[in-house]
Amino acid sequence: MVEDNKLNQHVIKALLSKMKADVLLVDNGQMAVDAVRADSSIDLVLMDIHMPVMNGIDAAIAIRQLPGPASLLPIVALTAGALQEDEQACMNAGMNEFLSKPVDVPKLRQVLARQLSVTH
Repeated sequence: MVEDNKLNQHVIKALLSKMKADVLLVDNGQMAVDAVRADSSIDLVLMDIHMPVMNGIDAAIAIRQLPGPASLLPIVALTAGALQEDEQACMNAGMNEFLSKPVDVPKLRQVLARQLSVTH
């Protein structure tokens, strides 16, 4: 999970933990790219869009340019930006799905199930 807001990190990590997910938290897009490059056990990236250092759009583009299977990881936008333009920017960057905050838990479950069933 890529999220710079500590409260959002706590809330979303708690939700994911209830879903029996192992969660690696990073604070910005550059850390996400580095984590995906270094850790082949990552199955999916939940990506905030507006972050310092490297935003989620640039991070998704960078992940898609990595060599090998890392470039194919499901990337799901999870952002406060709920505009059609935000969603289109995410899709153009190579993200697989788009969720807006506040988190709709049933929808999050559906997206995770759908994206993880593709990779397993």
